[in-house]
Amino acid sequence: MPEEAIKGLFRKTISALILMNMVSVLGLIVDSVIISRAFGPDAMSAFQFLSPLTMIAVMISLFVVTGIQGVYARYLGLGKLARANTLLSTVMTLTLGSGLALMAIYGVFDEEIINALGATPDNPAIHTAAMDCLKGLLPSFAVLAAAPLFSYVLVMESRRKILLFSVGIRLVTNVVAVLFVAFVTGGGMFGIGLATTIPLYLSMAVIILDCMKNPLVFRYRVRDFSLSDMGEVCKVGSLAAEDRFFKTAQMTFVNAFLLSAVSAGAVAIYALLSSLNNIFMSIATGLSEACFSFVSVFMGDRDGKSVVATLKASLKETLRLETILGVIVLITAPFLIGAFIGESGESIRNDAVFALKLFVPHVFLYGVVRVGHKYLQAVGAQTMAYLIPVLENGVFFMPVLSFWAKADASTLWLSFFVAE
Repeated sequence: MPEEAIKGLFRKTISALILMNMVSVLGLIVDSVIISRAFGPDAMSAFQFLSPLTMIAVMISLFVVTGIQGVYARYLGLGKLARANTLLSTVMTLTLGSGLALMAIYGVFDEEIINALGATPDNPAIHTAAMDCLKGLLPSFAVLAAAPLFSYVLVMESRRKILLFSVGIRLVTNVVAVLFVAFVTGGGMFGIGLATTIPLYLSMAVIILDCMKNPLVFRYRVRDFSLSDMGEVCKVGSLAAEDRFFKTAQMTFVNAFLLSAVSAGAVAIYALLSSLNNIFMSIATGLSEACFSFVSVFMGDRDGKSVVATLKASLKETLRLETILGVIVLITAPFLIGAFIGESGESIRNDAVFALKLFVPHVFLYGVVRVGHKYLQAVGAQTMAYLIPVLENGVFFMPVLSFWAKADASTLWLSFFVAE
């Protein structure tokens, strides 16, 4: 395919992917703003300490959805609808079972888990807020891992309208519920947890009701359970899960490290940075997913020139978009931080602005690394693809973070840039 044609098609593809990614994280950003302004830095820190628990559910969903795509598409292409149905029913059962197991584990061992994540009773305000919020979030874990699988099925069956409608329902009800809890009922962090959980169930209910009215080709049956294809699913899905696993480990380490070695305010600042980082991640994820899809197709066609052209287009678009957004964030840093911080957070405002300015440079390299990671997967360089998350989130990152914190805590945010 001509290079200019690849560029044009690539830009059209990433526009849709980035938009969908941004819509999906918008609710998280709005939640963070409301929690920070209504309840203060300690509540924001508590929410941050719970993030790894949510990321574990996301890791499971990525593992499953990424793992089944190739196998499911192959069965559909061969007209083996029964095998495709069995595969989806199997992974749906396993995913729902995993979600229920997470809910049970988090519910029974809630205090032990909160302490292990670093929010110990030594910081009673953060510990209590985290415990309360987890109680409200608990029911969400039953379906959180399965939700992306529902989305995948709807996309495969060209039911994008109901998918977008359900996402919109979740976003709007989430924002309204969090505002209601924060400024009307004063329900505290337990109420915030519930306000995040209920919209998820409403979104799922919209999808299920539509599917009952307009049945899908896919039929979920508990009895259609077979592990025959799970070896291939695990092989492919493990790459996506590994990246999320080490990112979760990194976040857990940073939360505990900041609270013990720096201050509770530093954890709140990290929470603000993580929330804003969702915007950069939306772009990087869209670009890397598009790169993976294009390169996979061209590798199948043995079209080496188009593979190289796709990599060039991916890297150019990554640098262009991340640079534009990075410059905007640097210029508007005081305003962005001000949107999150109310009167109770005035003590960390200046440090947060400074931290954001040091944190932004890492996003330029983060996007490049994500594209490179997906490119390596697509061309079959599995060893290097497995190695990158380990180096990025662990081997390179943690020693660098320790060095910066000991040298000058105010510059520890450079650790993210150096590791990338």
